[in-house]
Amino acid sequence: MLDEQIKERARKERETYNQGLKRENYEGIMSHALFFYNQIWHERVIELMREFGENKVGIELGDTIWSAWVEDTGIYPAKLTCINISEKELEKGVELSRASNFKPEFRLMDAHALEFEDNSLDFVFGAGMLHHLQLDVALSEINRVLKPDGIMFFIEPLGINPVGKLVRLLTPESRTEDETPFGFEQLKSLDKKFSTSILYGQFTSVPLGILSKFLFKTPDNILMKTAFTIDVNLEKVFPPLKYLYRSMLITGKPKK
Repeated sequence: MLDEQIKERARKERETYNQGLKRENYEGIMSHALFFYNQIWHERVIELMREFGENKVGIELGDTIWSAWVEDTGIYPAKLTCINISEKELEKGVELSRASNFKPEFRLMDAHALEFEDNSLDFVFGAGMLHHLQLDVALSEINRVLKPDGIMFFIEPLGINPVGKLVRLLTPESRTEDETPFGFEQLKSLDKKFSTSILYGQFTSVPLGILSKFLFKTPDNILMKTAFTIDVNLEKVFPPLKYLYRSMLITGKPKK
């Protein structure tokens, strides 16, 4: 049974998304910063789908990332259910599926109260979804529905990067009221429920990615290649710096 605070949070998220959240400005500003990380993270997702998703049963928290991670890769689960609390957002996934070979099921559902049996799913994935939820509740639900040998993987934002913080402040129309990018508290919550492996991304790539938008038409340029190389090596030389990166690919096995 969800308490009233979580129900109210879910109601506000649904209302905001149904009214139409304007993500274009924020995503446009960050598109160059993400470019090379999207490539290596996509390769990792392909590995995860081949091992844990192909011919298996799972869910997406959200309704559109399956198009890149399932349809475009050709790695098909036995069944995939996409869930969203917003009717308008869910319709985006339905629209994508009309032209796809793979056909997920789409269900209106609150991720704080997953309508699946305990230990019934092989995988749960998503992109930019966990930070919109009451994290401890959502993680408990994901843990509950995953099989003991199941896996979850999500791309999520970190909230500590100073330039990333500034961009968020300058694009309030791209935010929902309660969304909370990951910080130390959220990472601790994650470790309570899952044994995790995290790939961190975008440090110098954030300010240089914004500069790149003004200097280059495409993100596949010398400035972004240099920033990506610097970021990869900085984390190796000084691992604590990873917490100042802007985003991450989380992989987690449930602690039952």
